[in-house]
Amino acid sequence: MTASFKVRWAILASSVIIGVGLLFFLDDTGRFYCALSIISGIICYYLSEGFIDRLIYGEKLALAMKDGAAALKESKKLFAKAEKSLSKETKASINQKQEELQAALKAHELNRIRVAGEELTKLSDKHLSAQKKAAWRDIFDPIAIAVLLALLLRGFILEAFEIPSGSMIPTLYVGDKIFVNKLVYNVRIPFFNHSLFKIGEPKRGDVAVFVYPHNPSDNFVKRVIALPGDTVEVKNDFVYVNGKALPRRNIGSAKYWDLLGEKWYENQYSSFEERNDEAVYTVIQDPLRMRSDYAKHTIPDGHIFVMGDNRDNSSDSREWGLVPMENLVGKSMFIWWSKGPGLHKERFFTWVD
Repeated sequence: MTASFKVRWAILASSVIIGVGLLFFLDDTGRFYCALSIISGIICYYLSEGFIDRLIYGEKLALAMKDGAAALKESKKLFAKAEKSLSKETKASINQKQEELQAALKAHELNRIRVAGEELTKLSDKHLSAQKKAAWRDIFDPIAIAVLLALLLRGFILEAFEIPSGSMIPTLYVGDKIFVNKLVYNVRIPFFNHSLFKIGEPKRGDVAVFVYPHNPSDNFVKRVIALPGDTVEVKNDFVYVNGKALPRRNIGSAKYWDLLGEKWYENQYSSFEERNDEAVYTVIQDPLRMRSDYAKHTIPDGHIFVMGDNRDNSSDSREWGLVPMENLVGKSMFIWWSKGPGLHKERFFTWVD
């Protein structure tokens, strides 16, 4: 076992152990960074080999060791496939060259590695070439691994969504592209909208992405207002949770762009700062539009009550009912792109609160 391998293995093992060990004990943001730690460890393990070798052994020896180790690994793999068809003399010859190269690598002797590597390569080309994989596999295999990692990342850790409507203005604009942390509420089977098991509970004030209960092919994003066991009521534009109105203060008025069909329009709204437990956020209301009240309702187990921050222009729990916990996909993390109309550079990479 080389020093380089020991260092790389230490990087991988520590990141995986720390990541997995803390995964179920931290909050949603912590779990996300734990997952990134695991992925980073895996990536560093595969990418750091040449760098660490150069630090330990120097440029020439590191390159020779890399080539020699690759030749030895390839020869052993091909030998295992072709062993039954080889003569006793050929087997002995290949085993001898493999042992010589292995001893040279262990001794870290540059010339021995080069000579033994060249001899083993010639011998392998002569007797084992029929077992080599097709050239297209050299291109396909790394691409397949990259695609697999991307699918795992998207399926279980982080996924991008685009905001199609103005129901969450001013927190999220139409056309905002956000990343959603999927290591918050449920572990779901990718692409099938089915929850495997629960890993966390939503909090009041979370901006959550969920599968729309009345059409599983749609994902909605709203703010969590009430949890199982809570009573919720909306009266005269005030939201009441467990009999108490959510504290709010008027912070003036502002204009925001929204989309009606394919046409953009700008509207003036009244803005309010609202508090729900520890969450503090801004909601807006259209002074020219009155929304009907929502009668007092107790939230049953396994469900949540959600609303849009654009209170008078949001299709939410007041209209179509509660969201089952198992429908939760993840929690909005940050905006990575914002356009519509115009490019909102100041919103790039801003956290969603």
